[in-house]
Amino acid sequence: MKMISKNKLMAIGAATTLLFVSACSSDDTTDAENNIDDQEVEQVEQDSEEAVDVSSLESDADLTEQLEAEPGIESVMVQVESGSNESVNVDIEINEEQELSPEEVATKYSEVIKEVHPDKKVDIIVIQDGAMVEQLTVE
Repeated sequence: MKMISKNKLMAIGAATTLLFVSACSSDDTTDAENNIDDQEVEQVEQDSEEAVDVSSLESDADLTEQLEAEPGIESVMVQVESGSNESVNVDIEINEEQELSPEEVATKYSEVIKEVHPDKKVDIIVIQDGAMVEQLTVE
């Protein structure tokens, strides 16, 4: 029993010594040196806010209605993105009544969209039977 107690006592002593040595050791740095000045933090936060892209995404109900009224068009989704990436994203789903090829649909309706949004990039996706069959981007 005494042998175990001596081993425990030695282990406790070693742990205490390590704890004491690590607690007493310190860097020569102060809290003031470790903390960033409040003004620097505010500047970084301000720079971050300015760097954030403030874009908005809206639908264009009038253009959607105009395109859906066309023969062979099943449904249309129009998203107008404003901000640093000025663009109009359009998904056009065509049905079996569509006489134009998917490429012709993309070309024809990109021109219609450009008339409404002349300063924006137009990205059109044509969908048929649930699959994307054409994609066109017009700058």
